[in-house]
Amino acid sequence: MEGTRARYSSWFSGACLAITALVTTGSPGFAAEARPNLLLIITDQQHAGMLSCAGNPYLKTPAMDSLAAEGARFELAYSANPVCVPARMSMFTGVMPSTLGLRSNAEQANPVPKERLKHSMGWIFRQAGYRTIYGGKTHWMRGMTVESAGFELLTRDTREELAQKCAEFLATPCDQPFLLVASFINPHDICFMAIDAFAKATGRDPPIHKLLPNANTWQKR
Repeated sequence: MEGTRARYSSWFSGACLAITALVTTGSPGFAAEARPNLLLIITDQQHAGMLSCAGNPYLKTPAMDSLAAEGARFELAYSANPVCVPARMSMFTGVMPSTLGLRSNAEQANPVPKERLKHSMGWIFRQAGYRTIYGGKTHWMRGMTVESAGFELLTRDTREELAQKCAEFLATPCDQPFLLVASFINPHDICFMAIDAFAKATGRDPPIHKLLPNANTWQKR
């Protein structure tokens, strides 16, 4: 990616980067004229340049590369805020973080304005006749939940179970168009690798098992 704007475009530090809308008009149970189904995939702590299709030689992202090859990859998109809570709240309410009184994650404990909930993503799509489903990480302001944002909960898991639940849902015929949000925690876990490396270098032993529930499995990978 070239230029200062492109290098820093569409990255969310502590929020989401990879957002993909997958149109599946040929799903079972839908007429040809039906509105498209939408799959919104969110990854956490992923810089826009952390894709092999973006020319990064240090990693391989074949699944994301295939989505980019079949669709479009935006190099001049911007996050409304560089950290998690303000960016996610802006994405799901459609307003700038400043409108919600957000500048950083520190304001997460503040209550979300009720009028914003009524016009959040889930309710907008429901009013348009969509079934709205959400799985994975939220990290929103107080009072904003999967249900209050207009979604039904698929799973709270943010890793392998989320992927499996989404695959099962997509394989099941549905009698109305749907919006499915799959909000993954990774590659956020790389932060724990950095913490672990720092601890070993300084002779400290952080309680990583308290920070990461499946730490034993992760450390073996």
